Amino acid sequence: MKRFLLFPALFFVSCYSAKIDIIQAGPWFEPRNKKEVEIFADRNKVKRPFGAIAVIHSERYRCLAKNHEKYLKKSVEEAAKIGADAIVYAIGEDPAELNPGVPPECYISAMAVKYTNEIIKK
Repeated sequence: MKRFLLFPALFFVSCYSAKIDIIQAGPWFEPRNKKEVEIFADRNKVKRPFGAIAVIHSERYRCLAKNHEKYLKKSVEEAAKIGADAIVYAIGEDPAELNPGVPPECYISAMAVKYTNEIIKK
């Protein structure tokens, strides 16, 4: 009987944990406050020279605004842990026509970056 009660609890918890993969692409730095990490949806909006230090990729999730926010927030948290100054992200979507009757799924791909002038100062 305990197994039947535990399964729904584990399912509920797993639905709300955003899973993120992070691939190191450069040196990582001292962690920083996540509020200091700038967020860009277009790399051309970044006005300072930068270098990539990691690629961040989320699991696929149901395409809803609240899910976009959750995975973007988790991406920023992970970038802050590795000392990134900013992330540049894109939201990808798997077309619904691939699986008729199934809602489309999205994912976030981001690049964690370090401003090069910050590296030179140290």
